[in-house]
Amino acid sequence: NFIIKIQDMLETDVSPQWSPTDGGTIITIAKGARIQNASEITLSCSFNGVLSQATVTSTGDLTCKTPPFVDSQEGEGTTVMLWLVPAKLRVLEEDPPSSAIPISYYQQPTLQSVSPSQVAKNSLTEFVVKTSKPIALKKSTSPSYKCKFDGTSEGIDQVFITSATIETEKGDIVRCSMPKWDTRGTYVLSISFDGQTYSNSTLKVDVINVLIV
Repeated sequence: NFIIKIQDMLETDVSPQWSPTDGGTIITIAKGARIQNASEITLSCSFNGVLSQATVTSTGDLTCKTPPFVDSQEGEGTTVMLWLVPAKLRVLEEDPPSSAIPISYYQQPTLQSVSPSQVAKNSLTEFVVKTSKPIALKKSTSPSYKCKFDGTSEGIDQVFITSATIETEKGDIVRCSMPKWDTRGTYVLSISFDGQTYSNSTLKVDVINVLIV
């Protein structure tokens, strides 16, 4: 007997709780949100009624991929509700259950500038990145907010991933923690808010041995 204990799905079970507007983010529902017999039946994640097949992992978590969602006004992001249904269900209720979890969609930002753009290898400062418009996410910090410094395209066989913070008052400022550089050279900076998809818009940072003021 299969039972979806949908009322037991908590907000803390779902990570990340946001996705870029073109979708593709893998959402994880921890331990199947305590769903009985989750591995014995095919489930779907419903994003405002748009179905995405759920997969049971070896650890008992459920994962599903976000579909694209774009608000018709100015192409901005929007918020949709996530809940679980049996995959064979073809007719969905119009209204989500009370236990549905909000998923925020955001538009990938254009990175305009980074300061400083040149640092010494032993520098302890942080990077301040200016974006073209405020990022439509309410939380200032999350484990899924990441900055990537990729040296491979510039001939350096190193990639660094550090944490990021959004200044929520303005929304168009992202602060990136400084990596522990091993090699000087030029690194390409990109930012991710779902921890998976990095911005197509990039900036360059130069790392040198000693910074001369």
